[in-house]
Amino acid sequence: VYSKEELKYFDVMEIDPKDAGLDLVKKQYKKLAKKYHPDTNQGDKEMEEKFKQLSVAYNYLLNKFS
Repeated sequence: VYSKEELKYFDVMEIDPKDAGLDLVKKQYKKLAKKYHPDTNQGDKEMEEKFKQLSVAYNYLLNKFS
């Protein structure tokens, strides 16, 4: 059973919690980091914020599954 915060992180990373695991977390991060990275979306504050949220979610879930 996941906490409300963990479910939010899964949502940010576009992962279904029942499919979650270390490999999927890493794979999704790589995919979404390319999509939201500031260098790819120069000047887009919304994308920059999504990238920051993605980084927080990734670090949390990486620690959880490692």
